[in-house]
This record gives sequence, structure tokens and C-alpha cells, in this order.
Amino acid sequence: MKLAQEPRGEANKTNRIGLAWMTSRTGIVWHNGQTGGYRSYLGFTADRQHGVSILSNTAIDTDDLGFASSIPRSAGAHI
Repeated sequence: MKLAQEPRGEANKTNRIGLAWMTSRTGIVWHNGQTGGYRSYLGFTADRQHGVSILSNTAIDTDDLGFASSIPRSAGAHI
């Protein structure tokens, strides 16, 4: 699992990609998915002290909620 999260390249301006796992510049390791009108998000801090899983029965993007929920309150998240 640790090897899969190791950044292998730049995905865009704010994320790097490992072996199917994205790593944000803020240290959140995450992956999402969509199929048949369902969405999912799994994210956790790189130190593995805080994580969140979102499963949704709608095709609406869950990434923003996932990122907001992945940031520990001590780091300034207001949920």
C-alpha cells in the first residue's frame, strides 16, 4: 500500500499521482470513483492519523466534501 501511494508523477497543478492513489500538496492521500450513478471518495492524511470514506448513491461529485472532511479540525477545517 505504501508503494502504491508513492508519487510517480504530476497529475495537475495541485496533485501528484502514485499507483492509482493521488497525493495532494496538503498531504492528503486519496482516491475516488464513479460507476452507474454512484460516487465514492477515500482520503486520509499522510501520517494516517485522520481519514474519511464517502459513499454516495448519486452521480454528484463527492471530492470537495471528501477533501474538506479529510483535513483534521486542528489544521483549520470547519465542517
